[in-house]
Amino acid sequence: MWNRRSIDTDFRTRQSALCFALLTSSPFTIAQSSLDQNDLSSGPALAPAIHATRLDYSEWDIPEAVTVITQEDIWRIGYLEISEIFRSVPGFRIVKTGDESRVSYHGTTARQNRRMRITIDGHTILVADGQYIEFDRLPIQLEDIRRITITRGPNAAAFGENAFLASINFETLGRDDPRGLSLRGGGGDNARRRIGLGVNEQLGPYAVALSAGTERDGGYDYLDSDRTPRQDGKDIDQARIAVSRDVGSSGHLRLDASGYDSRHQTGFRPLRFTGQQRNDGRFIGLAYQHESVEATRIDLMISHNRQTESVRQHGCYTPDAIAGAMAFATDPAQLAGLLAPTLFVPTLLGASLADTCFFTDLGVESERSEIEVEYESNSGPWRYALGTSAGLSDASSEQYLAGVDAQLRSYRLFGEIARPIGPVHASAGLMAQRASNIADTQLAWRGALNWQFRPEQIIRYSYARSFRIPSLVETEADWAGAFHFGRRNEPLASYTFSLPLPNVSMERRLRPERIEAHALGYFGSFRNSTLTLDIKAFTEHLSNPVEADVIHFSSPPFNSTAFTLRGVETEIGVRASERWRISGQYSYLDTTARTAFEQGLHGRHAGSLALTYQPTPAHQISAAYYGNSAISGLSYGRYDLVYAHQRAFKGWQWRSQLILQYYAREAHGIRDASLYLSDEGYFERRGQLFAYVELTF
Repeated sequence: MWNRRSIDTDFRTRQSALCFALLTSSPFTIAQSSLDQNDLSSGPALAPAIHATRLDYSEWDIPEAVTVITQEDIWRIGYLEISEIFRSVPGFRIVKTGDESRVSYHGTTARQNRRMRITIDGHTILVADGQYIEFDRLPIQLEDIRRITITRGPNAAAFGENAFLASINFETLGRDDPRGLSLRGGGGDNARRRIGLGVNEQLGPYAVALSAGTERDGGYDYLDSDRTPRQDGKDIDQARIAVSRDVGSSGHLRLDASGYDSRHQTGFRPLRFTGQQRNDGRFIGLAYQHESVEATRIDLMISHNRQTESVRQHGCYTPDAIAGAMAFATDPAQLAGLLAPTLFVPTLLGASLADTCFFTDLGVESERSEIEVEYESNSGPWRYALGTSAGLSDASSEQYLAGVDAQLRSYRLFGEIARPIGPVHASAGLMAQRASNIADTQLAWRGALNWQFRPEQIIRYSYARSFRIPSLVETEADWAGAFHFGRRNEPLASYTFSLPLPNVSMERRLRPERIEAHALGYFGSFRNSTLTLDIKAFTEHLSNPVEADVIHFSSPPFNSTAFTLRGVETEIGVRASERWRISGQYSYLDTTARTAFEQGLHGRHAGSLALTYQPTPAHQISAAYYGNSAISGLSYGRYDLVYAHQRAFKGWQWRSQLILQYYAREAHGIRDASLYLSDEGYFERRGQLFAYVELTF
């Protein structure tokens, strides 16, 4: 678990030192005002540990490429939502569809984020079917984030569940952060607003961090270039609390609890569906750490989450909807199922075809519980970790699982070992997992060599063989449902006539997805650490990839044809002077995949560039560009200009930011060449202004 080093004494005494890896990995970490020139020359020996796998590593022996984003980066660079942060991380691709953000690493997320592991303080937050997370609908706010650690590479040997291509951990604020009560708020164009409060205090032996807030995003103004109103606004309420205390002289206990409730407009463009979606989630986690001797530690983590999702969508058999169905449904049987009601339902209702309307209700409720124990020893030149974990997932849905309560049980054993051999650092990890939805025990392993050929320069090589266990929805697919029919302009409660959808069942169990990955990298600093560079070249071969459609009455998931991903990722940071900093990242991605779902979020090129000027400690101006080549038919380009100001008074501190975003292209959602599948959102104005303030007592 990543957060465990954040609660040990050694880390607390070193946390104010320069983390050299943060300077090189995060495009914007070098903009922190707390760093001065002496910090930059303090050297890598003072850097806090990075927790990319089970063991703690320095920037010189970490086995994979890692990017770290801090709270200071988030505030000063002016991110408005969590998904936007990943536009500055190499290899990531982001697409906005209304108020939902599709965030993927290496562009392979057909159904949300099934190939990434996402955790908060080490606790998994994927819903119980094991594959879905919406980054802008997390149980934390931007201001809750202490830092984000993003491991860019297969990580199943360390963490298992979904750590297939990348792993992301959000570390939240806690006892080592500044104390006080914070009030914050702001808003701007697109009916955007955010209001919240945060408390971080020491109450006797307990360190308490509490936050709560509400925010709204009006989404796109229009659906298409004809300026059809879209009305896809999103509202979300979030709250979290973390309580920690020392237990004796060698133990530490932390309790985390969080939750969210979100409402937003939704729809399905090809069939001209519109509707409402509601999601809520509750999370709780308990972590205990015990250090029996100076170099030995035992960690225990227990977590539980519960989430629900309900979607009601409405449509009518207009000419556009029928044409969209014919363009979308390439399977003749699926098309027949969609259009069969047009043959007799209008007559039964006494309405014209265009005035014959319908709605569908979809919902899923899921729970996930997990327990993990790990032992770590750092004695002598050898460092190793051993552990085990068990998880239980439950999901129920009248539509996705035909009313059946499905369960998935999973058990894992894992180990990791590392040792320096002169200028070379070697590490290896192994994991075995047994799951109830597959026949055989699955193995994942990795190995890495880092050669520090100069004091501040290394060459890094890693090899990994990993897998991803299919989720509950991908395993127990037994999809059912119904269309409810009525006349246009009548309330949905009067839609009493219904027809069941054809039941769709899995014919065979899916095989786990597998990946074989090679990565070669260079990491170094120059000119007394004022210039840093990180480069990664990789090849990833995916076999048994799982394809899953985006609507529940489509064909069930299946194992598709193997394909290969190749590419290059690079990050650079330059601190030209006390006042000027430049940072940027670029990634190139190529794939041999030919299926539409695997190519949907591909995007061959993506990058960002930021320039920061800090004339005084209280004022800072940042200019940035974010862009990518075509993803689902649409390229993206945006310029940001951010002015940040902070000032300390007696007993309180003021922070404010003014953010101007300018979109270089008119359309900003998904675009398709087909007439009836085209366009997923337009803003009324390319330039948008936002302002936020925070007052801390």
